[in-house]
Amino acid sequence: MKTRPLYLDCLIELEKEIISKLNRGYLDKKSAFNLFVLSTLSENNVNSRIVVLRNFCSVRWEILIHSDLRSKKISELQLNKKVCLNFWDPKTNFQIRVRGEAEKDKLNIEKVWDKLSNWSKRNYLSKKTPGKFTKKGISGFDENFLNNPPDQKHSSEGKKNFCQIKIFIKSMDCLILNRLGYRRALFQNKSNKMYGKWLIP
Repeated sequence: MKTRPLYLDCLIELEKEIISKLNRGYLDKKSAFNLFVLSTLSENNVNSRIVVLRNFCSVRWEILIHSDLRSKKISELQLNKKVCLNFWDPKTNFQIRVRGEAEKDKLNIEKVWDKLSNWSKRNYLSKKTPGKFTKKGISGFDENFLNNPPDQKHSSEGKKNFCQIKIFIKSMDCLILNRLGYRRALFQNKSNKMYGKWLIP
């Protein structure tokens, strides 16, 4: 018989489980929460894409991701900072839908850039703007760096295209599809403290 998780019956334990999953998400590339869906609004359209969780802070309830400054999501966020995130763990059937507000994070950009590997830095060396039409399928990488990472000199040229996006978590809607009992809860952020209540799944 399966052990019943404590978080199925206790909001405090459920909040701890969410924090644990988000912390593991940025520390462990194999975590289901390492990749998540980010949705933004552009005029009358919703645009969703997979992004990488780069950091999470449960004190200020913030999430960090990286982006190319030239990407469409940056211009979308300048017009409307409201975002929705969707995390899903298929092993535990555990979903978190996050609503929040996003902005470019100007702090520690140099420090964060310096920590990136040269393989990662090549993502920002493309001479073409992400999302532009092309006559044939291409990687987007500079031809010189398809098989080899750029050296320190070349990689520094991509820094002007790099930015971090900080997402302030306003609320989290958590759904768990567990055989021992489905659960759904809503956590709302008030002055960096989460207040939870159970919902009907």
